[in-house]
Amino acid sequence: MHYSILLLTVFSLQIAAITPLAAQGPSFGVFLGHSLVGGSDSRTLVGSGVTGGDQPGLHLRAFGDLPLQASAFSFRAELFYNRLSSGANTYSANPDGKAALLDRTVGLTGSFVASTSRAARVAPYFSLGAGLFTTKLGHNPQPMSTVITETYQGMGLGLVAGGGLRLRLGRPTLLLDWHYYQALYNTRGSAFMPISIGLGF
Repeated sequence: MHYSILLLTVFSLQIAAITPLAAQGPSFGVFLGHSLVGGSDSRTLVGSGVTGGDQPGLHLRAFGDLPLQASAFSFRAELFYNRLSSGANTYSANPDGKAALLDRTVGLTGSFVASTSRAARVAPYFSLGAGLFTTKLGHNPQPMSTVITETYQGMGLGLVAGGGLRLRLGRPTLLLDWHYYQALYNTRGSAFMPISIGLGF
């Protein structure tokens, strides 16, 4: 009798835990962030000796999040825009090249997101994914000029990883987020690390 009650209790708890997850539908949101340069190891020389930007810039991102039923995982599709820059007469030591005046990356990524809780008011989350990136580097051979006269463009695969904190304050949900993006093709800029604040609906 006690064994049957125990099994019934465990089964009821499992149903109660799964039902809210299954009932959750897709969510959408946006991020606004400050993008930091990912480090000199991520850079490569492009064209006539141009490399990625060395100054932080703007990061924008829109996402759609699809929960995977009966689990703490979700699939997140994201469209992002990232802009780094450099001043005139700015050079990189590793590799030895002129930093691009404009280092812009736009991309579409898909990531798996693992959350410690779907229902908690405060919950950390972690993500790992990949996608298609496009890069545009703006350059001027004249060291002291800030006017872009040459551009280099590339497209290919890139990796993204990160994490953050989700704060449920009702609707919308507040997201505090850090990510690292690295393009894998030859004509690319610097890797970048946006620190962002977002709203999910």
